Amino acid sequence: MKQSKVLQYSAIGAGAVALGLFLFYYLRKNFPLPGSLLFASRDIKNYIKQEEKLRLNAYRDPGGVWTIGYGHTSDSKFPVNANSRITQKEANLIFEHDVDEAEHWVRERLKRSITQNQFDALVSHTFNTGGSTRLMKLVNENAHPDDIYHWFTSRYTSQNGQLLAGLLTRRREEAEIFFAS
Repeated sequence: MKQSKVLQYSAIGAGAVALGLFLFYYLRKNFPLPGSLLFASRDIKNYIKQEEKLRLNAYRDPGGVWTIGYGHTSDSKFPVNANSRITQKEANLIFEHDVDEAEHWVRERLKRSITQNQFDALVSHTFNTGGSTRLMKLVNENAHPDDIYHWFTSRYTSQNGQLLAGLLTRRREEAEIFFAS
């Protein structure tokens, strides 16, 4: 029994789409791409959520800043104060907004192609610290890996002059993500 031409073309089209998607995700994961083509991966979003921990009631972080949800501090869209309370759904909405902001910050400053892991590490770092123009300069200049690793692990590791083990661990993990293949 012969297939209709429509079914034949549909099968070819579906195969081409599947191949295209496979190539896109494979290339995105394994080869440098312009920052404008990169978005925070599901893995890095899960990592950030795990590191930040969900809190539905406002609390002060180690620096004394009011924080809620997954590490969200006040901004014009979602202000935080001592009386702030949110739901899980609101926490997820705010988290996606904050990840979008971190992605945008990184993309605006990125001047060369990088891998998905490098982009993810920069987004995680920016999400937690607000971003570093010095780190972006090192990345854009394709600095020696030792210099980038040293920068990751020696900056943004303390609050009020006191080294925080959790921040040091996070910076090391971000550096490992940055250099993962």
